Amino acid sequence: MIFNWVEELNKVHDCIAKLFVPNNIFFSLSDVIEDEYWTDYLFLHPEVVRIVSTIDQNNQMTNFELTIKK
Repeated sequence: MIFNWVEELNKVHDCIAKLFVPNNIFFSLSDVIEDEYWTDYLFLHPEVVRIVSTIDQNNQMTNFELTIKK
């Protein structure tokens, strides 16, 4: 069986975007206007660098590139 980290993540968090931490260089939820879905924002702004920052279990910042498809 292949481990699906997204399924495991969803067991603990209801939305992966809640793990994104503010970052002046990469995408964060502060880029999104109120009442707009962050996924819609990325679809409407393809020029946005789709890298996000999170904090891992060791309190270290980790960056990930997002791939998003409809």
